[in-house]
Amino acid sequence: MPENNTERSYAGESSPYAPIRYQNTSFWNLAMTFARQGIVKANGNYNPGLYDYIHDQIIQKDIAVFDQMISKSGQKMTKEERVETLAASAYRILFLRTWLPPLAQFIAGGRQIFDMGDELTNMLQNTDLAECTLRDLALPFESFFIRFKAQEEEGEKRIPYASQFDGAFIVRDTMESKPGDGEEVKQVLHIMLTMENEGKRSLIYPGVYFRFYPQHFDLTIQEAIQKSIEESEREFEEMSASVSDPFNKEFLAFQLDGLSYSRALILKFMPLIVNAIFYIESLSELPRQQAGQGTPASLSRQWEQSQGNRRQKVQSRMSAEGYTVVRLLGSEFSPKPAMGNLIEADGDTHVKTHWRRGFWREQAHGPKMSLRSRKWIRPTMVNANLNPDGDLSGHIYIPQRQSR
Repeated sequence: MPENNTERSYAGESSPYAPIRYQNTSFWNLAMTFARQGIVKANGNYNPGLYDYIHDQIIQKDIAVFDQMISKSGQKMTKEERVETLAASAYRILFLRTWLPPLAQFIAGGRQIFDMGDELTNMLQNTDLAECTLRDLALPFESFFIRFKAQEEEGEKRIPYASQFDGAFIVRDTMESKPGDGEEVKQVLHIMLTMENEGKRSLIYPGVYFRFYPQHFDLTIQEAIQKSIEESEREFEEMSASVSDPFNKEFLAFQLDGLSYSRALILKFMPLIVNAIFYIESLSELPRQQAGQGTPASLSRQWEQSQGNRRQKVQSRMSAEGYTVVRLLGSEFSPKPAMGNLIEADGDTHVKTHWRRGFWREQAHGPKMSLRSRKWIRPTMVNANLNPDGDLSGHIYIPQRQSR
């Protein structure tokens, strides 16, 4: 008996995958349009007038509409209050300028999604980046999304209305060293962090945008992160000092305040994201695609059993109903530490269960040993037998046996 599709509800609003949660938003629809019309290509090339179009035809019009809404509402505001309200609106809308082109590239590139297993995520969180750089980064795709188990955001500096970081878009495009000469093409790595609120729903506006420019690729990861943050802060501080009109002053104040929120989030989660990128880069073979979390068994079977155009139609249906296909990473890691990853601290049962941190070993190769590849030296768990449940909380106490 055929299914009644009209009765099937859209499951994407609570999807664990941000690209699915974003599907019904206005900014995603704009990115879809840019991708479908070839304005943004899968390799990152885009129409030279794209950013001006976003600014003039989308951002400025949205601000004008918001200004009219304030006027028609009859709400009494002082001139200063009106300027502050419009500046806040402009700040929220401006994310379109940075997010839309990379999102369109992700869509044009086939919407590749990696789903990081929880235990793999734990191991990557316990891996040091040390002296690693982004030089010679070899990615399987020019754009993809990485889903992590939700990470709680803590501290005073939090993204308003958000509670958890749960993934990142990774998008690489190119820029000419000197516009127009085409002699040297350098890479720019865009990283967009996705957030969800306590109701497991995406925010109206996406999360934090970050990028590594070519001048950052030879620095250690920590140096590159710090340098990029400092450059952004200095740019907005200099702009703020050079403007005098109230609107731009207020707008730049919102920008600087937003950078303050972003800084804490980037410093906390960027090492995990870069470790995940390095892990994906290190795979000799990518796992095959499979139906993502939450996909109904019947729909999953249809996708598995179909090929070619039929499979594409099933995948389109999955997307329309709020599901997707992913590449699951880390299934080879047990939820509890495997014996091969356990060590004992020389029989000392007084040493708490803890991770001995992993790291990346860079190895020279290629012509004149000028290239670098990375090998993951995995973290190991010390004295895991003292904590058989594998739950490493902030403090682990070993109760003393009481005499009777």
